[in-house]
Amino acid sequence: MKRSLLVPLLVLAVAAAGAQTLQIKIATVAPENSPWATGLRKLAADWERVSAGKVAVKLYLGTPGDEADILQKMRFGLDAGVLSSTSIARITEDVMALSLPGLLVDDASIERGLAAARPILEREIAKEGLVVVAWTKAGWARIFSRKPIPSVAAFKGLRFAVPSDDSNLTPILQGLGAVPIRTETGAVIQRLTTGALDAMIYSPLLVSAQWSFFRSSIAAVSDEPVAPVFGALVVTKKTWDKVPAELKPALIAAAEAAAAEISRESDRYEELGIAAMVRDGLVRTKLDAAAAAEWRRTFAVTRDRYAPTLFSKEIVDALLRAAGTSAP
Repeated sequence: MKRSLLVPLLVLAVAAAGAQTLQIKIATVAPENSPWATGLRKLAADWERVSAGKVAVKLYLGTPGDEADILQKMRFGLDAGVLSSTSIARITEDVMALSLPGLLVDDASIERGLAAARPILEREIAKEGLVVVAWTKAGWARIFSRKPIPSVAAFKGLRFAVPSDDSNLTPILQGLGAVPIRTETGAVIQRLTTGALDAMIYSPLLVSAQWSFFRSSIAAVSDEPVAPVFGALVVTKKTWDKVPAELKPALIAAAEAAAAEISRESDRYEELGIAAMVRDGLVRTKLDAAAAAEWRRTFAVTRDRYAPTLFSKEIVDALLRAAGTSAP
């Protein structure tokens, strides 16, 4: 009789031990050997360590499709995803205010800007049943073009690729005299190659990863960054609510440490990528002091003219205060 009871009791004990571990599945389109892959592996190890094994992470690196697919899967069972600001903009367009040209220009202003923006953005994201665990800067967007752009005046008439659903970048480019052309991501390379586009504002990390396709149509990159690129680790509220309350502060701290590493590694990979492309013929367009000052001034004037019409007053005012800039 005792032996007959022993087996089911052991089964129940094993089941109870397994139930104590919460597995969180995190997907990203970022490939292996990328800053995101490095940071997410650190996060996975740290979450298991600080939770004493109560939280385990399963990573899906290089997830097929795009971030819109990841966001959709999060509505139907996926626990978490790494999303860029352009994908988060599907939830709240105010996130793109973080990348207004010339507003957040260094690590200090980025830190202040994120601190000011997070409560506003996360309030809106929460309405979709999602929780942002950590934000990070993932490099800087720069202008890649078929020929060097030596000054702001050279923007006039240039045909710039913008996302097919863009509503933020278009008026700013128009204010600079450029011609924005809505283009599906998969068609950008072809249109640059055929001459239907002259330029694009893109992450050097993405361009360097696809350089074999871009090298015949891209001749130059701006030395002056346009704006920081942001991303976030977003978890469904349903999954986050399963995390014991006493573990959440440690998990958040570990996620922010991983985000800081992603930011540092993104900057490093970015410079390595640009250097490799330059060795292969890309021209890094450097501006003299006067031209750089004019570049920044013109971008700031254009930004301040259009920002209040593109984003909520709440986010614009918060970011301008954080950046130490007067409201337009």
